[in-house]
Amino acid sequence: MPPKKTSPAAGSPATTLPVAMSPVITVELPANLTISTAEALHEKWEPLLLGDGDVSIDGANVERTDTAGLQLLLAFKDALQKRNLSFTWQSSSSVLIEAADQIGMGKLLELKSSQAKEDRQ
Repeated sequence: MPPKKTSPAAGSPATTLPVAMSPVITVELPANLTISTAEALHEKWEPLLLGDGDVSIDGANVERTDTAGLQLLLAFKDALQKRNLSFTWQSSSSVLIEAADQIGMGKLLELKSSQAKEDRQ
């Protein structure tokens, strides 16, 4: 049962209303997030843009990435956010974080390590 939200009306006791929650879909990134996997990932992720679920990314398994892979990830994030769906990180590998930081995409992708580095500066 979804959590309930209390909304008092003027001069009346509080009423309880259900709060709508979007389902969260976990997307597991492949070990090889590169141009060679970009087309297949695009086809796999495209239906998620037609749904109403928020997306949580598991990037723990990424062992290799390139600019094309990171650009696809950023385009996916932007497309979700344009539909008012959230894009969050469940986890991310050090390879993924370092590659994104190296080309200046860490902040755009909202990777945790990138934000922590900026807060210290």
